[in-house]
Amino acid sequence: SSFCRQLGRLDVVIRPTELCPRTPALPKMSMRLCAATWLLLTALGSSEALCGSEESCQAEEAVLLQASSGRRRRKYGSGYHRPYGSVCTAGSSAVERSQLCVEDAPQLRRMKTMASENGLLDVTIGVDMHTVEFPSLGIKATVRSYDGMFPGPTLRVKRGDRVKVKLVNNLVDNTPRRPIPRREGQDHLTPSDVFYQDVGQVHKGSQRLMHPHMNNFHGPNNTNFHTHGFHVSPNLPQDNVIAVNVEPGGSFQYDYELSAYHSGGTTWYHPHFHGATALQVGSGLAGTIVVEDSPGEVPAWIARVREEILFVQQQKWEYFGPDYLTEAPNDALHGCYPFGSNNTLRCAQFGARTGLVAHLSGDDTFKVEYLPGFGFGKGQKHPIRSFFTVNGQFAPVMEMETGEWVRFRVIFAAHHDAIQLVIPEDDCEMYLIAKDNAFIAEYPRKISKGIFLGPGNRVSALVRCSKPGRKTLVQNFTNNVVAPIAEDNSALTQVVLHIKVRGKERPGLTQPKVVKAVHPRYLQPLVSLSDSEIGVPDTSNPLRPAQPTVTLKAPDNMTVLQDQMISGAVPGDPLATPDKSYIDFPARFIINNETFALGTPLQFQAIMSVGGVYQVEAMGLQFHSWHMHTNPVQYVSFAKADYKDFWGGFFEVGDWQDTLLLPGACPGPDNCPDAVARVRFQTDCYTGPMIIHCHALYHEDLGMFTMFNTTGMDHTVDPRFQNDGIFNDPPEHCLRQNAQCAKPWCADYQYDSPGQYQG
Repeated sequence: SSFCRQLGRLDVVIRPTELCPRTPALPKMSMRLCAATWLLLTALGSSEALCGSEESCQAEEAVLLQASSGRRRRKYGSGYHRPYGSVCTAGSSAVERSQLCVEDAPQLRRMKTMASENGLLDVTIGVDMHTVEFPSLGIKATVRSYDGMFPGPTLRVKRGDRVKVKLVNNLVDNTPRRPIPRREGQDHLTPSDVFYQDVGQVHKGSQRLMHPHMNNFHGPNNTNFHTHGFHVSPNLPQDNVIAVNVEPGGSFQYDYELSAYHSGGTTWYHPHFHGATALQVGSGLAGTIVVEDSPGEVPAWIARVREEILFVQQQKWEYFGPDYLTEAPNDALHGCYPFGSNNTLRCAQFGARTGLVAHLSGDDTFKVEYLPGFGFGKGQKHPIRSFFTVNGQFAPVMEMETGEWVRFRVIFAAHHDAIQLVIPEDDCEMYLIAKDNAFIAEYPRKISKGIFLGPGNRVSALVRCSKPGRKTLVQNFTNNVVAPIAEDNSALTQVVLHIKVRGKERPGLTQPKVVKAVHPRYLQPLVSLSDSEIGVPDTSNPLRPAQPTVTLKAPDNMTVLQDQMISGAVPGDPLATPDKSYIDFPARFIINNETFALGTPLQFQAIMSVGGVYQVEAMGLQFHSWHMHTNPVQYVSFAKADYKDFWGGFFEVGDWQDTLLLPGACPGPDNCPDAVARVRFQTDCYTGPMIIHCHALYHEDLGMFTMFNTTGMDHTVDPRFQNDGIFNDPPEHCLRQNAQCAKPWCADYQYDSPGQYQG
């Protein structure tokens, strides 16, 4: 009764933590009643009377509701949720809201699936504009999407399938009618300077304007389609990203012939039009591809495990513009303004804000708006613009039983930062079985520090918990140039996924039996090969100029160097002139001191023969995510001596990946000796260009991009390597009557029925 009398004094400023003190005098049930009453009052709009102001209430709500357990949801309309004045909108960052929204977290979404039948997947996918809302964050965004979905539909295929994707570009032409702002000027350089970059400068007048050109942001509504992780031909009409430009209103028919001995795995698709990749992926244009495990490829108990796809995206949608005092006063970088200043430089360096990239692209389509009741005015809740989503949702929840194994297929469909995913609760364990699109040599492998992913990486992991209760999958990578940050420059250690574990405690669970992976020919181990068994690439090019200096091979004459870095083109410290640090100090985004030179004699840095084994030394892996199309690579060595302990067993010699990043290998953005790895790969079966670029897509669009050229007779293999186990036999579904599988190029078998290949 005393509690109720206190509630009645609405003419007096009363803080909720005073109303509901955490003391033994207030029983747990009273605490729950107090919390429920507080939520009811906030729903009725009385919180300002209680706190004195809406702003001071947000922090008070957070403290109160963390103190109370067993909170019940009130039903409003057809769904269970709380209105915007509730706990889900308390707090001022994605970190706080992801922790507080557990009661109202949406159930983890299962995305629409398109699966192959009889060896054929034949789909049409449209690129459209789409509006997506995040009610608990207080924003809605206008983004590009596949088929109006965020993310796009999941494609499920099998080895040997023929995969036909007709890409239709439904976007409108928004080509800038005037020159667009340049990412930085070259006022100090002339075209005769060896470091001068022709990226579309307007030479008459200010060089701080430019026209669309290679190695600058342009063509925001031009697009194409990349199957990231497929071991397929890089030639048309398959995974060729340099020859296809689908303009607004246009379309292109892709026709992929998935290898008959393709490994099962997790991959994804996204646009790859050079100059628009960062903008389009950064606003969510992406989707999952699953290559199904073949019967017998994994142990029977793993094949029976429940699978959950976790399509993780980082939304770098912070405010861009001059009105930060009213639109985003919590923004540490002031909306990247004044434009061209140190704030602009930091917006590019720390996450490559999508709004900044849109501005540099001349794009007027991408935008973020605040929902009613959100903003920075009196009585408004703070909107959140920097956050992670899973399957297009903010901090959803999934359920599992104690002792139950769940297979997480995690895709980090990102464009800049790195993440470390951990389950902090010590009764849960995580075992690695596959990275990118290949099973690790022996699995399951227990990892002690979680999952480390750079932009573009994928992982398959087995997860189980022995005790019931609420668990969390949290982003835990901090204090690094590629560590995610919030608007206020704090660490973005957000809860990515809530996990509700039901059942009785299960102590003493049996450890899983470790098995050796069954691998196809192109994933056979290469670590033990002698130097004499490694191919010698041709890096000679009489047309390469003497300056700038380019070193393409190590002293052993066989290791191709891949030195990724951002290099200043003029002497001096950009920060010495903070008001002009972004526009007056041109940066070169380079691999081996060269920017991308498509269509010139410098477009290939190395020539290799099909059906061989080659070695690469990748550098700058603390900041730059080295990605190669067509062929995955195997780690042979790490420069960092304590790599096993440092990453908790996540990285091992012998692991296969197609995207390389070593989070935290260096303390800052500059290259250091520990951020180096040697890898080997087979040029198996396919000739043509092997695309290589940094998967920090801001860097890629601006020139950190090159190619190797694989030459010889197409569909040649290395006779030293054979398929293991099930890969010696044709895919079962391709032997059925009326199957429409692709032709089994490079396999040791052919299909009997001519009707099984419709090509």
